[in-house]
This record gives sequence, C-alpha cells and structure tokens, in this order.
Amino acid sequence: MAKAKINETVADACPKCGYESYQGGYCFGCGIYRPSKRTQTIDLEDLDAVDFMGKSFGTQMTALEGTEEGLDEFLSERELQWKHRNRKKNQRHKSVVYITEQNLSEAAILVQGVVEPYGSTPEGQLVRAFALPWKTIVERIKKDWMEAFKIPPRIWEEMIAAAFDQDGYDEVILTPRSGDFGRDVVAIKMGIGCIRIIGSVKAYAPGNLVRADDVRALAGVLLADHKASKGIITTTSDFAPGIPTDPYIAPLMPYRLELMNGIRLMEWLNKLTK
Repeated sequence: MAKAKINETVADACPKCGYESYQGGYCFGCGIYRPSKRTQTIDLEDLDAVDFMGKSFGTQMTALEGTEEGLDEFLSERELQWKHRNRKKNQRHKSVVYITEQNLSEAAILVQGVVEPYGSTPEGQLVRAFALPWKTIVERIKKDWMEAFKIPPRIWEEMIAAAFDQDGYDEVILTPRSGDFGRDVVAIKMGIGCIRIIGSVKAYAPGNLVRADDVRALAGVLLADHKASKGIITTTSDFAPGIPTDPYIAPLMPYRLELMNGIRLMEWLNKLTK
C-alpha cells in the first residue's frame, strides 16, 4: 500500500509556543524557524528573498504571478475560498485556507523579493524597488516593530536599498554578500548637490547594540572611498552609549557620518509610504 504523502502546507501547532504555523517556515507566534521533516535544516540568513520565500511559505505562494494584478487575483480567489469553506463547515475549526489568509501578509511581502536587479557595476547590482512587496513589509512593521526582527539580514539590506530608490535616488547598488568592503548599499543622487552614500545595514535583535568598532569601521571605509560623500549605518536595534562622543566618530557626524537606529528607521519608512 502506498504511503500517504505528507502535506506540509497544513498548519499545525508550533512545538515551542503552540501557535499554528507551517513546517519548513517561520512560526509567526514566536519567530523560530520550523525545519521541514522531509528536508534538511538550512541557514535562512544565507538565502536571498526569492529562496527565502520558497523555503518559508512552500507551495502556497509559488503559483503567484509576478505582477501586482496576479497577486490581487490570487488574494481575491483565496478570500472567496475562505468564505465558502467557513460557511460549509460552519466555523467548527480553522480551515487551511483561513490559516493561509492569516499568514498571507507575511507571505506576500516576499513573493518576488523587494528589489529588482536591472544592471550591474563593479560594486554590485543596480536595483530598483518592487513597490508592492516593499510597501507590504513596511505597513506590517509599522503596526508591530517586533515583526522587523523576523526579517533575515540580507532582506533588510534589500529593504534599505529599496527605500533609497523610493526616496528618489537615481542609482542604488546592492553589494555582494561577501567582498563588499563594509558597504551593503550604495545610493547616488545626480545633479546639483549630487551625493554618493555608502550604507551599512545591521539587522540586530532588540538589546543587541551596534558597537563603536562597527561605526569606526564604516568611518574608515568612508575615508578610504574618495568618491563617497557620506556614510550611514542603519540598524533595527540601537547604538551603544558613548558613540556620538567618541573622538574618532564625533568629528564626522552628522555631515559625513550618520547613525539611523530603529526609531529613525521607522520614521523614514513611514515618511516614504505616506
């Protein structure tokens, strides 16, 4: 007799917190990664946005079209299925479709990543924002900043690159994961008062503060890169006390070096989505 195939798209209770979530993805109750029973555990921080989407949300999202119209059509179909199933089963339990709808905002934010490559330079890929998934992430973390800490570091680099694009910069470069010389993002604005910003992104958990050594490292890169106008360190967390008065950092602030903590980051993203 053939062995029944395991359906990993059906939510079950997380062994840590009991919240209904999927194997092979993140638990949205406690934020831990739940390995698939059929696949080996992987390091999600090494995935790009598209791979992360597939590993975290499985086949539920793979049928999505690569356009906003395709996503809208998918959402409408899911809403109809959810309403029909709830009527049919008289709300006796949470249906699979309901769970999918409940997690759809998390899934939709990474359907295609948040940036689109359109060229390359010796420093990395030229990218522009995928407006729909980028705005979906921003709207979610505006409601609950704790959601920001569930996003892998590489995708936060894409988030910041997309933010510069949305802020009107003419060229935005996303550097490679390795060999980036301390720069995660390069943003360039042409014309009168042209500026070239080098950015370092620190996707840190609450309480994990950016150290003075990290800031000094970017300051060193800034001084060595003669084309750079300014350096910005962005973190989801905050900076260690004493950094603004550090004798090697203070002279560069705020015109050559800028610190953007989680509060300022949220203010910037909020401004860009108004």
